[in-house]
Amino acid sequence: MEEKIYEAELGIEMEEFMLGKVGKYLWDRAESEITAAGMELRHVDPFNGGKIRDLQNRAKVAEMFMTFVRDAIENGRFAHEELKRDEG
Repeated sequence: MEEKIYEAELGIEMEEFMLGKVGKYLWDRAESEITAAGMELRHVDPFNGGKIRDLQNRAKVAEMFMTFVRDAIENGRFAHEELKRDEG
C-alpha cells in the first residue's frame, strides 16, 4: 500500500514538474538532442565507429530521460487507479 501511495505521489509530482517551465525546457532539450544526434549521424563517416557510438549515446541518454519521465507518470496513474479500486 505504501509503495502504491509513493508511486501515485511521484507520478503527480512528475506530471506537475513537466508542466512547468523547467520540465518543458528539459523535455524540449531532450527532443532537440535526439534530433541533432540523428542529423549528425546521417553525415558521419561510416567507418568512424567512435563518432557513431558517441552520437548514439547522446540520443540514448535523452531517450532514457524521456522514458523515465513517462514511466513515472504512467506508473503513478496506474497506482492511483489501484488505490481508488482498493478503497471502493
